[in-house]
Amino acid sequence: MNKSSFIPIFTLSNGMIGSAPIILPVLYNQYGFLNGVVFSFIICLTSCITCLIVKKYHLKKEVDLQFLINRILGPKFQTTFNFITIIFYIACAQIQVIISCSLIYSVISLFVNSAPQNVFTFTQFSYQILGMIYILILLPTFFIKDITPLLKLPTYASLATLLAVIFIIFQGSKTPTISLWKSNDIAVLPSVFQLAFLGHSLVVPLLSKSESKHKSRDIIIAYILTFTIYQVVGLFGSYALFERKPQEGLSGFTILDYFPQSQLFVIILQILLFIQISLLLPIIQYVARLRFFAFFNAKNPKPYMLIIFSFVFAFICLFFEMMNLNLENLISYTGAIIGTIIGYILPIACHIKMKYFNNKKVQELNLIESSQELQTKKIGKLEILFDCLGCGIILSIGLSVLVLRFIYV
Repeated sequence: MNKSSFIPIFTLSNGMIGSAPIILPVLYNQYGFLNGVVFSFIICLTSCITCLIVKKYHLKKEVDLQFLINRILGPKFQTTFNFITIIFYIACAQIQVIISCSLIYSVISLFVNSAPQNVFTFTQFSYQILGMIYILILLPTFFIKDITPLLKLPTYASLATLLAVIFIIFQGSKTPTISLWKSNDIAVLPSVFQLAFLGHSLVVPLLSKSESKHKSRDIIIAYILTFTIYQVVGLFGSYALFERKPQEGLSGFTILDYFPQSQLFVIILQILLFIQISLLLPIIQYVARLRFFAFFNAKNPKPYMLIIFSFVFAFICLFFEMMNLNLENLISYTGAIIGTIIGYILPIACHIKMKYFNNKKVQELNLIESSQELQTKKIGKLEILFDCLGCGIILSIGLSVLVLRFIYV
């Protein structure tokens, strides 16, 4: 495997993983390790297949998934996609703000007399006051026009994720017991995994820049790597958290909330993860801003429009942080709704449209850039049968996760 493959593999995997290593152990412990393995395998497999479908019909000149959708499904679907992704990136920002504030709040509480995280108050230093300070500090970064220098920083800061994985393995290796199977609320884990394996928007810009000749293989390896890391942190995290409860005054959103906050390594890890997530937020806001103005066909928005959007975005982040939303619900509903649409419905729709309803010759496997042309071939009944069966199974999995998430409210 050469360098041209390593970069897209680790970029795609790192983009999907994000802050999952400190959240998934809590969910694996809460809902059972075997539940986590089964659901993560199913969602990983189906997400990888639909991601390969995106790769199959992608043209090298298309630097964003919206352009592929526009070419295949039309401008109305592109507009719908842009609207959905606006909601998606806003939800991602809320998740990251809640995690980052939760991480740093426990550190600050060691030195400042603070209210419990779940108490809404302004009479003393509280989670709400921290949110106001944090958003005010972040706000200037929302006005940045060129985020190119910022794009490299989260990659270097991902060292914090590696340290978190090492910490989880170390703590888990000291406990001999684990919760293997629990039957409560089967809708949360698959919904969370639909978000955790949602690499479809990431894979398109990577494909347009990648010089690798084995792009399908790279995507598969990235998903296998991500799946493996999830199982490692899930297994050792379940051991580490067995019969543990969150430290007093903490939410229990992340695995670090279950260990003494005065431990030096825990403090260092929380600070590093806080920095890593904080570096991601301006990038998320920038992409959301691009999607927002693309939705309204505003190619060159005026400066005051950018300022208004940035303030509104910051206010939404602050509002949800101050409400101290349940992180599990936020992640699972985002995964169930957005994950089903972007990870299942749209790729399958593109596949059906290109294979069965496209009058022009289909240029597959990125041959559109060359002088080669694929000959139109007759599709046999058996192929149609298996194709419909496969698409039906994949769609039924995605839609089942969506339906179950709303049944188990």
